[in-house]
Amino acid sequence: LHCMMLNLINPRKWSTEIKEVVSLAIVRIPTNKIEQLDIKAILGGATGSEIKAMYKPSAFMNLALYDMATKTNIVKLIADNMESGYLFADEGIGITTDNKPVWCSLSDARTNENIRGYVSGAPVLVKAGKVSIDWGNKVSTQIQGKHIRTAVGFGDGDLVMYVSEDSITLETLADRMIDYGCEYAINCDGGGSSHLYSEGKTYKSSIRANPTWLLVYKKKEDNTVNKKFKVCLDAGHGGSDPGATSGKLYEKDINLKVVDIMKEFLETYDIEVV
Repeated sequence: LHCMMLNLINPRKWSTEIKEVVSLAIVRIPTNKIEQLDIKAILGGATGSEIKAMYKPSAFMNLALYDMATKTNIVKLIADNMESGYLFADEGIGITTDNKPVWCSLSDARTNENIRGYVSGAPVLVKAGKVSIDWGNKVSTQIQGKHIRTAVGFGDGDLVMYVSEDSITLETLADRMIDYGCEYAINCDGGGSSHLYSEGKTYKSSIRANPTWLLVYKKKEDNTVNKKFKVCLDAGHGGSDPGATSGKLYEKDINLKVVDIMKEFLETYDIEVV
C-alpha cells in the first residue's frame, strides 16, 4: 500500500521514500475475537515482564501517562471500580461490560452501567475518523514535538495498539492511526515507557514500572480447521538480474524492500506469508 503512494516515475523519489519506511510495531485484534479486555491500575507500577507473568494476557500495552517520581498515573482513569488521575481530555476509550472498546466521555464512564473501564485521551488523537488533537484541561510541552509514540484506537471491527519506530509528532501519530483503520484513538505514554506485546512477540520493550496497562485476552480458536490465509510474495528479479536501473539504484533492491514491508503489513492481519 505504501508503494502505491510513491512516485513510480522518479527513481530519486523512490530511494528517499524507501529509506523513510519503518518496520511496523502494530497489533491489530478483531473485537469479535476478544474474550476479555481490561484496564489495570497498579499501585507503584509493574514492568512488562511482570504483567506477562502475573496476568498472562494474549496481548498488552502500557497505557496512560504517569509521574515517574511517584509512579502514579496522571491521566483520568477508571479501572477496577476505582477512579484516579486528573489531567487531559474529557473524552477517551471506555470498555463495555461485554469487552468492547467504546468512545465515551468521562461523565458517560461514571454513569453508564455498561461501561466498566475508561482512560481519557492524553491527548485525543482521532475522533470520528478525523485528526482531532484535543488536550482538554492540560497541554503538556513535554509531549509536544517529536518522540517515540504509543497509541491505542479502534475502528472497522479492530482494536489497534501501536508503537512508532521513529520519533514523530502527535499529528503524524494521528494520521497513522487513521491509516491503520482507527475511527477513534488516543495518545498513551511513549518514549522509554513504550511496551507492546502480543502472543509470544514483544514488539517494543520497556523496563519501566508503568502503573497502567491495557490487557487483551483472545477467545480460544477452534484448531480443528485451519482458517488462516497464506500469501506468497514474489519480489521478482534478484541475483544477476537487477531489473531496471538508475545509477546505483536497482529495481531488485526496491522490490525486495517492498516485499519485506508487505510481509510485516499482512502479518498484522494474521496472514501467513511465504
